[in-house]
Amino acid sequence: MAARRSVQSLSETFHGLTLGSAQTGRLVSLTSRLPSSRSTSATPASPSNSATRSFSTSPATSSPLASSGSPTQSSPASFSTSSAAAATPSPTAATSSNLTTSASTPFLTLANKTVPVTVFAFPTLEPRSLEMWSAQHLHLPLRRDLLHLAVVYEGDNTRQGTASSKTRFEVHGSHRKMRPQKGSGAARVGTRQSPVLRGGGKTFGPKPRDFGTDLNRKIYDRAWRTALSYRYRRGELIVCENGMELPLPDAFLRLAQDGALDRALEDGFVQRYVRTLLNGKDNDLVSESAADATASSAVTGIVTKTTSGVGSLGQTWGRAGHRTTFITSDHRPNLFTSLEMAGEHGRALVLKDVDVKDLLETGRIVIERDALREMIERHQSDLVSRIYVNGVRPSGPPIGQQVVSAPRVTCPYLNSNIGKTVTIVGKVLQLRGDSAVLDADGEINVTVPNGTHLEGGNAAQIIGKVQADLSVKTFTATDLGVGVDFELSKSVADVVQQNKDIFGGQ
Repeated sequence: MAARRSVQSLSETFHGLTLGSAQTGRLVSLTSRLPSSRSTSATPASPSNSATRSFSTSPATSSPLASSGSPTQSSPASFSTSSAAAATPSPTAATSSNLTTSASTPFLTLANKTVPVTVFAFPTLEPRSLEMWSAQHLHLPLRRDLLHLAVVYEGDNTRQGTASSKTRFEVHGSHRKMRPQKGSGAARVGTRQSPVLRGGGKTFGPKPRDFGTDLNRKIYDRAWRTALSYRYRRGELIVCENGMELPLPDAFLRLAQDGALDRALEDGFVQRYVRTLLNGKDNDLVSESAADATASSAVTGIVTKTTSGVGSLGQTWGRAGHRTTFITSDHRPNLFTSLEMAGEHGRALVLKDVDVKDLLETGRIVIERDALREMIERHQSDLVSRIYVNGVRPSGPPIGQQVVSAPRVTCPYLNSNIGKTVTIVGKVLQLRGDSAVLDADGEINVTVPNGTHLEGGNAAQIIGKVQADLSVKTFTATDLGVGVDFELSKSVADVVQQNKDIFGGQ
């Protein structure tokens, strides 16, 4: 106590304070933290006597097509921490730090940060475009408490609560006493509905009830984005173009339509095909059944041999990689049916059937771009203000701003876009197996991926990469039917190519 009082007296002498002991210690602590012109040092420290530590806030420069699995990390805020010189006999300067914010590098809040998201084609996984998303959507810090609250809330509200049992008053039968109380030599017993008898009523049995619980909407919406951010940080959120579908081989489709394969062979082939696509040929993980072997021999040349655990996509998305969840805007027949048959390697869900638990269960999430946008729009109530300012309701952060895309071109512009991903709209002149000839202000030879159905004479949209011989390796091909204005399409391509600085040409 004597030592404490002597220290207190010394502190009061230095600071000129005459307060009580409890308030004195608290005020000294607060005084040492008060900023003075953004500096807490009573004596300005010279550069030669101060130790400075700086951190840059400028975001790391990302490559044009950065993977969504490798997000650009922003450095912490820029601060300069200076300690006063030891020779300065000032207790305040000796016990406090000089905290100044660098004027050259501004401090970036979470609302001002963006993260890159690459949009891929499926199933080729060719990068198509690069988008910048708000960090408040896909780069939130991990909050296990919010995720736990959301999962429990969803589990409680999905319980049916229909369990029901009959009490003794609801059991059918006579309510007369079964036998006399005394004289029979047997135990005393009442009615046949007694809970102690078999077939009697249930004492305190379950009745239909609602197990649902409540959770603040803003907390629930933030839990959604926290789950997406967790996947994004780990590189397990893959965003694909709209219309994600699993293209089955043409040979298999022809045999199935001709009735050459029975139901067992069809199911066996689909299971083997999905396993080869997502997980590769791994006999240690999945044993090949007789149906699989028969199907592979019946449809020759369409099941590629891959290394153990790695599918033909070049990724380990099957059971070896803890399965994959595919999320689409609406039902995709081939994708959903195939994953139902090969459920050990993944599953497919429509957006309306997805909850927070589904985002956390499997090894990764493969989601359509529009499905991700709709998911974010539904779950950002904590970011959107409900107060109108000057008659306008402020909106939340922008969702998915595209910075790099496939520009629209025609035949004359192929030479200046070699090695780039482009979009071509033209008329199908010829179809030759896996290739086609397209008329887009000139004839263009394009490859046609498996599962694509184009019709001669119709308009088609091709997104692909321009090769050195000016042919186009197609990523996706869409039949646009008839009635397309090719002159208007040509004019759009001319404007895009002549004004690349405006339209973001590559």
